[in-house]
Amino acid sequence: MEARTERGLRDLSRRKRIDVRLQQRARIVLLSAKGMQNQDIAADVGLDRRQLALWRSRFLEGGIEALSKDAPRSARPGSVMAEIAARIVQATPTGPSWLNMVERFFHDITDKRIRRGSSTSVLALELAIDMYVTQHNIEPKLFIWTASASDILAKVALAMAALAAASG
Repeated sequence: MEARTERGLRDLSRRKRIDVRLQQRARIVLLSAKGMQNQDIAADVGLDRRQLALWRSRFLEGGIEALSKDAPRSARPGSVMAEIAARIVQATPTGPSWLNMVERFFHDITDKRIRRGSSTSVLALELAIDMYVTQHNIEPKLFIWTASASDILAKVALAMAALAAASG
């Protein structure tokens, strides 16, 4: 197992605000990777050996992402769009580069996780977001400040001059 995959599974198995079933599935894969027998893992996590085999095979087929997908249910999924819409706040940063990076992260999570999936509850949406953040944090990318202090100060001086000219 790759080190980054193992880190992601370990993170899922320890996270406090995550679905217990996902924690359990991550633990199954981790214990399997350590070489434990199905019978011992089943006793440890409180599941049947057939369920262990199911989650192990799903992990092998689809990786960490596959652990969050339950079997389709026969009932019609509920709509949570109104609740989601009520929680979404969009802000346009007015300056600092770190705010631009925060906005970019929210754009990415919306584009790569929220719009591509379907959530039948707020809990399912939170789980999808938690999984995206976990995957993202396996190999985080460092933000490197590229603007020099003189460039920033020059822009501030231009803005102050424009403000002074506009206010008369």
